[in-house]
Amino acid sequence: MSEINTLVKNLNEQIIGPIILLLFVVAVAIFLWGAVDFIRDASGGEAREVGRQHMLWGVLGVFIMASAWAIIQIALYSIGGDAGTLPQGLF
Repeated sequence: MSEINTLVKNLNEQIIGPIILLLFVVAVAIFLWGAVDFIRDASGGEAREVGRQHMLWGVLGVFIMASAWAIIQIALYSIGGDAGTLPQGLF
């Protein structure tokens, strides 16, 4: 059973964690891009609506990535693996 725990832990640390971190960064970048569009076209135009949509999708992406990370940590803890901490470099 120790080999399985080691495999799952390494899979989480080497593959899943970095992918979640990358997608989290992409979601934050989309949110910031939308915020810039929203502020730049403050008078109200099509770019403001596009910016609002980008901010909405960015927040949704951050929520999804945080949820995915939490579900993975719960699953790792449930099978007896080392759930670890936040992905390296996140904070």
